[in-house]
Amino acid sequence: MVLSCGQPTEGTKAAPTEGTKASPAAPAVEDFIEGNYWALIIGIDKYPALGKEKQLTVARKDAEAVAKLLFERYGFEKERTIELYDEKATRKSIIGAFMTFHQRMRDTDSLFIYYAGRGEYESSDTGKSEKEKVDGMGYWIPSDAEQDDLDSYISNSKFQGYLAVNIPARHVYMVVDSAFSGSLMGKMEKTHGGVVISKFLAIKELYQEKSRWALVSGGLDPVPDLADKSRNGHSTFAWYFMKILRRNSEPYLLAKDIAEPLAIRVSTEVRDMLPHSAPLVGTGDEGGQFVFRLKKEFVNMNPLETVWETAC
Repeated sequence: MVLSCGQPTEGTKAAPTEGTKASPAAPAVEDFIEGNYWALIIGIDKYPALGKEKQLTVARKDAEAVAKLLFERYGFEKERTIELYDEKATRKSIIGAFMTFHQRMRDTDSLFIYYAGRGEYESSDTGKSEKEKVDGMGYWIPSDAEQDDLDSYISNSKFQGYLAVNIPARHVYMVVDSAFSGSLMGKMEKTHGGVVISKFLAIKELYQEKSRWALVSGGLDPVPDLADKSRNGHSTFAWYFMKILRRNSEPYLLAKDIAEPLAIRVSTEVRDMLPHSAPLVGTGDEGGQFVFRLKKEFVNMNPLETVWETAC
């Protein structure tokens, strides 16, 4: 088990005087992030007790790549990240990770969760519609799960309980490339963008309020994209999720702003797969947003955006 996340950076630097060009590596943007970033990264390809048809090939690769991206571009740290891959991703270890967060996190911290692995819905009756199945009880399947033994799985509702009671974090953002119960997700209200200054102030305000959000792939299991060799075998969902994080050059990125471009790209390429994102019901969401903070060396602000600091 590896324990990660980013410390708040040092105080804001003074805005450059007139005629002085700001360094693109250290833009003058107020850093309002108060707590630490933590992460739980789970990727499972191997299920020893399950049949050959249940084994996966891309879940671990996707999860490891997401972790690497968070470390390199968003300031997450190994010391505050729990990474569980294949045989280490047992039911006990996954539940134990939540207990660790319960003991170590503060109420100003942010928690990112990424799960890639087998998933299942309790009802698999062919007579039910796909929506009815998705809205039923969903499960994540840990590496030590037994065939057709729901007691060895972890229900989505169990995670709902942890996030509502056991995790003191201000923000939790769960990204799931597997089955997830639609009944646990509320409705996402559309927001309208404004000028750059308003956008920054909106992000700052949303960060102050508690949030519990999920982004789900809309599929049962991560499936590798073998047609496009440039994607190195990553699943379509994981590839576009990472692409959005990698191409972002703004200092702050809201979790909700990832969903729409991701859904458009994935649904265009994969039939009957529509990623969606929304607050998790019954977990204490108060309308806030998880905010990704890009490391300074990757920020590339245009001249208009340099007014952010003075506007605050």
